[in-house]
Amino acid sequence: MKRLKDLGAYGEYGFYEAVDFNAPDSVNMKDYCIVRSFMAHHQGMNLVAINNFLNGGAMRRRFHAEPIVKATEVILEEKRETYFISITKKGYTVNLKKLGYQDEDVMGRRYIKKVSPIIPAANYLSNNKYSLMITSDGDGFSNYMGTMLYRWRADTYANTGNFIYIKDMKEGKLWSSTYHPTKAEPDQYQAIFSPHEAEFRRRDGDISTYTQVCVSPSHNLEIRKVTLTNHSKIEKQLEITSYFEVVGDRYIAELSHPAFNKLFVESEFLADDGIFLSRRRSTGSEENPYIMHMVRSGGKPFERTEYENDRLKFIGRNNTVENPDAVVENMSLSNHAGFSNDPIMSLKVEITLGAEETTSLSFITGISESKEEAIKIGSELSIAYRIDDLFEKARLQSEMELKYLGITKQQVNAFQDLISPIFYSSSYYRGPVENIRRNWKNQSFLWRFGVSGDNPVIMLR
Repeated sequence: MKRLKDLGAYGEYGFYEAVDFNAPDSVNMKDYCIVRSFMAHHQGMNLVAINNFLNGGAMRRRFHAEPIVKATEVILEEKRETYFISITKKGYTVNLKKLGYQDEDVMGRRYIKKVSPIIPAANYLSNNKYSLMITSDGDGFSNYMGTMLYRWRADTYANTGNFIYIKDMKEGKLWSSTYHPTKAEPDQYQAIFSPHEAEFRRRDGDISTYTQVCVSPSHNLEIRKVTLTNHSKIEKQLEITSYFEVVGDRYIAELSHPAFNKLFVESEFLADDGIFLSRRRSTGSEENPYIMHMVRSGGKPFERTEYENDRLKFIGRNNTVENPDAVVENMSLSNHAGFSNDPIMSLKVEITLGAEETTSLSFITGISESKEEAIKIGSELSIAYRIDDLFEKARLQSEMELKYLGITKQQVNAFQDLISPIFYSSSYYRGPVENIRRNWKNQSFLWRFGVSGDNPVIMLR
């Protein structure tokens, strides 16, 4: 403070606002300039800081005693520009003492070893903006900030989700990476759900399929990596085709008027980058984001990538997603983009799998704000090890979050088990019939308890 006074930074009402050493004072011929102003609130901050120091952090304790601050103070524990939570020396709301967790204690897994369980098993993955729900049969949805990427219904018989078809071209055998939508009975089948990913293992004759699904912690996208192994002594020619029905709108909007809702989606294929884009026409000044879809090889580049945006051309008349013409009849996709009154996004590639050989490919679906962003992401993920890096980052992020919050594998599995009854109604979770019959109240009676009734309600007793 004496040094500041010697520099002339002290005036009638105390110290001036600042001393700027980047701008010399040409009037007084000094190599610094004094900002000759006083700000009362800065003086007040100085007084509060002195008071806080003299009274053992009283102001800090008062600040964190406010309920509105306590609700969000955990955010103060995080650093910017990182995928991972940074645990500081002192936590505000979380008990950070060592609990002696082992890896297997934190990363709980659930195993579903049969198809079409009576009560659907579901797994929910999210990076806070982009969320994905997937069942053990492969149905599910993807959501970005309230926008559904593709069509989904709360019906296990509807076959709605993001699917991948696999066909043996020589034998004519067709199956999918998950049980739905083809419902082809596998020789072996298992779904494994973890907090950071969903895995599907199946065996169909001489071909085993291993599918991993995760949400990127650094992008608003999901990755479905399919690893195929040929256990026979002869070469296999396989055709891999993706499929989902584009929405790009709120779930309730699409559910209310599905046919009308389809009329405002346009698509574009960037041939040089191998990226399929769809976007809903904007109704205001802000542009809607793009839904992007691409396929990337884990080995040799694909000779060609076909694409389709019309559901009728893909499925054909009197068919369903269980047996679409484009896959069953080995039809080439139309490579048509633009407008369709029943829009889908589908990509098809062919791979040759040598005897006892293994290869992989990844279907990437997500959101981008612009074409440039989609191209940048596509270029980044064209390198195979970067896709593996995202899976590893998702695992580390999930593991650190669970340790940070003190959640055990039993608890996280219990939380995930509640996902299924929220999205798929089941009579096994209904209350006694007599209680339901006697209930004459409607949604408005929940309002006095601060519950809107717009979302599913689970009651535990």
